[in-house]
Parts: sequence; structure tokens; C-alpha cells
Amino acid sequence: MKKIFVVALVLIAAFPMAASARPFRTVKLKPGFFAVQFSPDLKRLAAFKTNLEIQFWDLQNGRMQHTFEIGEDSSAVDFSRDLKIMVRAGRNGVRLWDTQNGKLLHELRSSGMGMFSSMVFSPDGKTLAAAGVEDPVCFWDVRSGKLKAERDPLFTKALAFAPNGKSYVTVDYGGMKNGKRDMVVADVETGKILSKLRYSDTISDVSFSPDGKTVLTSGCAGSSDSCGEVHSAQFSDWNVKTGNLQRVIKLKLKSSMDNAYFSQDGKLVIHPHFAKSAFAGVDIWSMKTGLKRVLQWKGNRAREVAIVPNGSEIATASDNTIRFWNLQTGKLMRTLKGHKSDIISLTFSADSKTLASCAKDGTIHFWRV
Repeated sequence: MKKIFVVALVLIAAFPMAASARPFRTVKLKPGFFAVQFSPDLKRLAAFKTNLEIQFWDLQNGRMQHTFEIGEDSSAVDFSRDLKIMVRAGRNGVRLWDTQNGKLLHELRSSGMGMFSSMVFSPDGKTLAAAGVEDPVCFWDVRSGKLKAERDPLFTKALAFAPNGKSYVTVDYGGMKNGKRDMVVADVETGKILSKLRYSDTISDVSFSPDGKTVLTSGCAGSSDSCGEVHSAQFSDWNVKTGNLQRVIKLKLKSSMDNAYFSQDGKLVIHPHFAKSAFAGVDIWSMKTGLKRVLQWKGNRAREVAIVPNGSEIATASDNTIRFWNLQTGKLMRTLKGHKSDIISLTFSADSKTLASCAKDGTIHFWRV
């Protein structure tokens, strides 16, 4: 089945930007991982060696803190925003771990099977929510591990918290009514349904816009079976108050390895791709206007993309090169080089003053922005 990967893009607020030509600091880790995730302060790193092994690193001293063997029976894994807590669901239930010392914090209980397919921390990190096909939607207190609430099962495979943490949205994969299924926006404390959004296509991921007024979904047109046969992607935004579908962006993908995703603010759809001949590029759609902007360069496609929140610039990482572009004109503004192998991650610090880039060989460069 075709999977559409929705990647959360890290936004930066500094404008205008004047990135340093050389990194001011470098950390060298052991190579061998295929993906990484930074904490917002760039002090910690989660490195995925394989789908079954995750390492956690302290980037201040360059030391690995702990390695977790996930296990083939895992149905879902997630981290707190600061990467200090890892949650894993599987045959043995849901467990919370301290990633700094490997200590088991809690074994979380519920009335269901515990094979959750979707788990997410609340924006303040105090609550964990989980949902699955055979489980109710559950809410636990992260500090105590106590179950706070269970909601009726909806055959849910995707859920997300609103930015204020007071409401959540679930995507129902159960039976259809009049050719459509439900997305439900509900109150966390009471379970009261605030809005129902009716959909008929395949949704693989769901989130809220930063203001909480819009629900963003990604997937493909038609059933999951047809999505596997025809490579496509579909991005939609829904008005939470009215339940109305506001805009749909549909893309044709070249292969099952091709992907597209929302920017973190939900205003743009990003599609890195191979273009003509030896050229690659990024297509960028506005969810507000539906208009497309194309960036293009000679080389391989962008593995990572980061966007200035005011829409002025976009940073792309392709091969071992970082490029900054004017988002309005498509003009290349500047280029950063320093890595000797392909870059697999681009992340800006929460204060927007530092850019961290990580390459396949384990080298992490820190650049002043």
C-alpha cells in the first residue's frame, strides 16, 4: 500500500537570514543510522540505526546515553518533544521509558488490547493519547502513568491534539455511512464531540493548524487498495467550526519512494522530486491559493526542507549541500557546504539562531543563522 510520509518541518523566525559560511561547531557520532530527530534546543538527538533500534545522544558531550531495542511486535513508537521520554506500544502493552538512563517509568493500562497504532503527546507534554483499531482512545497522565479517560473505540488509526491541548481529532477507519466516514473533533476532558468532518478518501495522517481552526489531512484519493496501484497524494484542510472541506491539493507521484508533506504551519504542501535530466527540485503549493512555485537545481532531490514562517525563504538539503531560496521569486540566495556525505536532517533551534545539519557519516554541523 502506498504510504504518504508527513513530516513535520521545523520553522525559523529570523529575517533576514545570514547563515554563516562555515559551521561554528562539529560533533562526530558513530555512523550507521538512516534518520535522526533533534530536540528543539539541539542538545539531544534520537538516531535510528534500524526500524528496531534507536540510540539517544547527548550532543553537548557527544556521548550516547542509551540504546533501545524496539522489538518486531511494536505497533507504535513516539517521543516527548524534548526526547527525554519514549513510549512504545506492543504485545506487552504500552510502556514509558526514560531515554537518558533507559529506566522503565510506567506500564500504562487500558481496557483494550494495547496494540495502539497511533500515539501522541499533548503540546505541554503532560498527557499521552493513544488509539487503535481494537482499542478505545486513551489518555494517560505522563508523570503518574494513571489512565485519565477512555473514549469509545472508532477503529482509529490517526489522531492529533489541538495546539491548546484541550481538544483532539480522530480519524475513523470503521464502517462507512452514505459512502463516507467520520473525523471527530472532541473535548479532551469531557469527550464531548465538538465537530464532525465527513470524508470519503484514504487518510494516512491528521494534524491541526497552529491556530487550531483547521484540521489538515494527507493521504490519497480513493480506497487504500487503489492508492497502492496508482501513486498519488492528496492534501486537504477542513474548517473545524463548520466541518467544511476548504481546499484539496492532489499530486501524482512517480514511485512508491516519492513523498510529499505539509509544512509545519499547514500553509504549504512540499514535494521534493527529480526533475528533468540531472536536475531536481521542490514543488511548493499554497493551501490558500492553490498556486505552485518550483525550485530547481542540478543534483539529487532534497532530503530535508525548512521554511521561514513569514514565507520569505526556504532551506533545502541535497547531497552534501544546503541551499537557501527566496520563496516568492524562487531565486537561489546562498549555499552552505561542509559535509562530506549526504545530509539526512536539517533542524533549526527553537530560538532560530542555530541550524543543525546531520549527515550519513555521523557528522553534525552547527551553523549560525
